[in-house]
Amino acid sequence: MACFTVHATSGAERWKRSLKTEDRKLARKIADFLEDVGRGAIEEEDISSFSAKIPDARARAAAAGILADAFRAVTGRGMGAGTLRAFVDSWLEGIRGEIAAQSFLRYSQVGREFVAFIGGAADRDIMSFSARDDGLVLGFRDQMARRVAPNTVNVAMKIVRQMFKAASQRFKIDSPARMVGGLKVRKADTDRRRGFTLPELGRILREARGSEWEGIILAGLYTGQRLADIAALRWENVDLARGELAFTTRKTNRRMLIPLAAPLAEHLAELPVGDDPAALVFPKAAGFVARTRAEQTITLSNQFRDILARAGLVRRQTHEKAKDGKGRGARRRSSELSFHSFRHTATSLLKNAGVPQSVVMDMIGHESKA
Repeated sequence: MACFTVHATSGAERWKRSLKTEDRKLARKIADFLEDVGRGAIEEEDISSFSAKIPDARARAAAAGILADAFRAVTGRGMGAGTLRAFVDSWLEGIRGEIAAQSFLRYSQVGREFVAFIGGAADRDIMSFSARDDGLVLGFRDQMARRVAPNTVNVAMKIVRQMFKAASQRFKIDSPARMVGGLKVRKADTDRRRGFTLPELGRILREARGSEWEGIILAGLYTGQRLADIAALRWENVDLARGELAFTTRKTNRRMLIPLAAPLAEHLAELPVGDDPAALVFPKAAGFVARTRAEQTITLSNQFRDILARAGLVRRQTHEKAKDGKGRGARRRSSELSFHSFRHTATSLLKNAGVPQSVVMDMIGHESKA
């Protein structure tokens, strides 16, 4: 407990605050500093620097809040850097136009999840953070590891490190994420997915025949593109006369020009086309993408998995809470078959047809060999 005097704008006040530490020497040091802050003898930058150097995490968090309150009482204004929560919002807004739309959605999701995970610490002054707060980042990483795959965790950690690097450059803090590594990815985790065999493709198409999914599946098979990009296709992207499909990918903002394979072109030619070139080719699928939070394709992925289940290729998945208490937040077991498998299938078909590796990579949109 620290007792100190604050010479507020309304007059001198005696404050008594808990510092959340049993270390008397540390408590005395903080209390003496608070006394100086209360007299208006300490500059804002020095307050943030002192706070960041407090070794005990609980004491550091408590002191940061008390110091900010005392500074506000003495000067009538808040400390300029603002909270971590506010910094995350401003950082995200700043990078919005610098990265692809789909990447921004992922950055935003990770930023929100990190802020939610650290709770009250998100309302600390950004300048009070230091490398000693690496426990917050480690905790976030470890709780994610219980829910999602290692690759997903590592992408999130990369985003958190970038966020704190930006804070470090702006406010000269020692990033809490700088020394926190990612998870080791086992080779088995990355090799699990595969393409579809020809018999499997026949079973899938039989299940989807007559539905909008038939066209989406043919587009996935003959273009190797991502589900979100296929669902967002408009008729202005389709040139049946020249036999071409032209669009820009959401994830990488890459311009694609893909020749239409005959089965896909024939199917598209049978679909109803209005007078509006901006009309959606697959309106139902596009509607699900638009309604899903953060424009992700979770709903469509689940629909495709249901088709795979009806075809007998995967186990049917329930969306109800399991008896063991694990719900949607629990880590999913990865499947070797998903819509992404069409990328592997398309790559294999092109290679088997004698198409050069460089051309295959350009058509599918891969940046490394598949």
